[in-house]
Amino acid sequence: MPKQAVDVDEIFVDATTYAWPIDDFLYDWYVKVSWIALSTLFVLWGLCWVCRHILNANDSMYVGHHEPPQNTNAVAAEMGQVGAARMDRSHDLIRDLLLMLLTVLTINTFARGSTRAVMVISWLFVAFAVIFVCVETVFKNGFVRLFYTLIFYALALAVIGLAWRYGF
Repeated sequence: MPKQAVDVDEIFVDATTYAWPIDDFLYDWYVKVSWIALSTLFVLWGLCWVCRHILNANDSMYVGHHEPPQNTNAVAAEMGQVGAARMDRSHDLIRDLLLMLLTVLTINTFARGSTRAVMVISWLFVAFAVIFVCVETVFKNGFVRLFYTLIFYALALAVIGLAWRYGF
């Protein structure tokens, strides 16, 4: 197929694809909304981080020892420690998801890959993150962890696959 004339801003790769100029890619609405999804996940991570420190006021979990409760209501103190441990798990989950989404969006941006599909996947990622952070806060189950790990890994691989397919 013969080469077609292209704009000065466009870099010709072949007859069916071209690499976007970085400015056009970054100003694309879908790309902005993908990064807004990451910012939303960042805000949720910050809220979990603050809640973790509110629930774990004595920080005994970080020292490596378990102090007996000092107040008269031992049951309430034990429930507070359980709540703090659950919030720690939720915080760890959302931190890992934040780093995973940051990584794949960065790869997609440097590749100047897909726009609309990555935006949809990014918001699915955030929606599943909210759901599974709530589930992780309430339940402690290995099968649930395996399930959401597979979901997030598949979504991340989809973004990377789109970056390689439509970018670079």
